[in-house]
Formats: sequence, structure tokens, C-alpha cells
Amino acid sequence: MAVKPTKITKYWPIHKILEELPDSVELMLEIGLHCFGCAANTEELLHEGMKIHGFTNEEIDDFVERLNLLFKDHQQAQIKKPLESDFNLELIHEGNKTYYKIAGLLIAESAYKALHELQTQPAIQIRVEAGGCNGYSYIYEYQNTPQDDEQIYTLSEDLDIFMNDFTYDKLSDSVVEYESGLKGSGLTFKNPNVKDACHCGSSVGF
Repeated sequence: MAVKPTKITKYWPIHKILEELPDSVELMLEIGLHCFGCAANTEELLHEGMKIHGFTNEEIDDFVERLNLLFKDHQQAQIKKPLESDFNLELIHEGNKTYYKIAGLLIAESAYKALHELQTQPAIQIRVEAGGCNGYSYIYEYQNTPQDDEQIYTLSEDLDIFMNDFTYDKLSDSVVEYESGLKGSGLTFKNPNVKDACHCGSSVGF
């Protein structure tokens, strides 16, 4: 079994910090560090990325200390975990609308149909990940197998949902719909947990 890290160092790749401590995005935004917005830059070591942006050794050490204070709180905090009922599909009728409730989500009939019509793999993976101008982005794509940190929710006999507990926590009580238009089609998330969002809707903050 892999040993979980207990302390972040300036020699960690930025992508590892984001994986172990998703809320580090907010600290990075505070100091004007936007490396997480570019996939290539996340391969850099933290101290390398900060050096490129003009931070001194002292400022880097101070930032790492702040990260570790947050990391300690993160390790002690209890992320909202799915309940047993979240694994059971519930059909909800509200007026002339139908929703499929599972994984803490209310999936509108438009999204339910689209997910099945466009299906290319046994499951749809839904994740909240670091990225974008407000810190986080919604990522969803069809997958064959879940990642190690993901739960499996059965949406129908033909389609599962793969979702980790961090995403469950951030998306809890969201309404998922499918919209199509001139600028593209896809899922939309009406998320009551969002505190800030960019105009295009592709990036959110919590």
C-alpha cells in the first residue's frame, strides 16, 4: 500500500500538489500563480514555476508553509461522503419535468437521454478538477474503468457514473442538464455550491 504524503515540499510537481490538495488552487490564485491553467506547466516543480514568475526563495518558502497549513487542515477535514441512498436511483417528477436522482445529482431527462444516446463506453466519468480562471472546471467523458479514487453509481442497466468523493462533495445537489446550441453542446451543472463563475461558465470557484 502506498504511503500517503504528510508534507508538501517546493520540489513537488505542481500537478501532484493539485491532486493531493485541490484547494491549493485558491492559494495559487491569491498570489497570482496560474500554472494550473496550462497542462504543460503542471509538470514543473513548484519552486521552478514560482521562480519563473519572479518569486524569491523566501516567498517560495512562505508559500510552501501556507500550503502545508492548508494540507494539514485538509487531512483533518471530513469531505462530505456519499450516503447509501446516493447509490440508489430515484425517479422524481416535478410538474412536467422528470429527474433521475443519484450520486447527489439531479439529472434532468434531457441529460439522461443524451448520455445514453452519445454513449461510447460503459460509464460516464464526472470530475471537478483544478483549472480555468476561477480555479476549478467540470470534466466529463466516457470511460471503461474507474480510477482508484472513484465510486461507481449505476444510472441504468447500460450506463454507470464514475465519481470521486471530492467531486461528490463539490457537486452535491446540482441539477445536470444537456444543452445544445450554435456554440456547442454538452452537460451543464446548476450547482448551488458555486461561489464564483466565469462568464463562459467553463470555470467555477467554491
